[in-house]
Amino acid sequence: MLVLCVVVLSLSGNALGATISGSIYDVGLDKENDVIVEIDTIPAQTIISKDGDYSITVKPGSYTIHAYTDSSEAFENISIAEDGDYIIDIILLESTSDSYIYDDFSGPEGDAIDVSSELPLNSDYSKIIIIVIISLVVIAALYVLLFYLRNKFAKESDAIIHAAAYSESDKEHILDQYEKKILSIIKKEKRTTQKDIRKEIPLSESKISLVIADLESKGKIRKIKKGRGNILIFEKD
Repeated sequence: MLVLCVVVLSLSGNALGATISGSIYDVGLDKENDVIVEIDTIPAQTIISKDGDYSITVKPGSYTIHAYTDSSEAFENISIAEDGDYIIDIILLESTSDSYIYDDFSGPEGDAIDVSSELPLNSDYSKIIIIVIISLVVIAALYVLLFYLRNKFAKESDAIIHAAAYSESDKEHILDQYEKKILSIIKKEKRTTQKDIRKEIPLSESKISLVIADLESKGKIRKIKKGRGNILIFEKD
């Protein structure tokens, strides 16, 4: 009877296997509370250490212990050759990934919930990049529009002046078109220059000279030589 009890106790001890235990610390070597501890046994085991201590029973074999909180984690590899007590203290380091935080989430039927698609993808950096891209697109569009309008206006003006070079009647039409505007500028300023007139009328210097020469021949303005340019003086309407 005594022999039978010894055999039963021996078999019971083998069935219990080895015990892995220890304490869990942060980087300051203070005990960390509320730590999730996982070990890849079959089936896997998961416990929550409320006070910084843990204890897990396993069979002989090689395992990885994963301990983590929402901001730190640690991995410890251990090989169990035989039954007994094994002490493994764990020091948590700052986590480089938050993916493990979501591993234990599951739906009402036990199906895993894919929370990665619900995580916010925008950041201050990405917002700045988007704003810069939109701004550049808007600026480029405005530049193209202004360039198009400017070229269109210049081509229309050149077409009128070029046509005037081949037709006397067209020349009179051009002169009449710009004569009043240029004359009004000279009348308003009393004294001005051809350069100042060009700032207000989008024509080349030669084209403005053509209109000024016609106004001078009609006695409506007078030119006074000054340096390399001329001062234009209003005479009469």
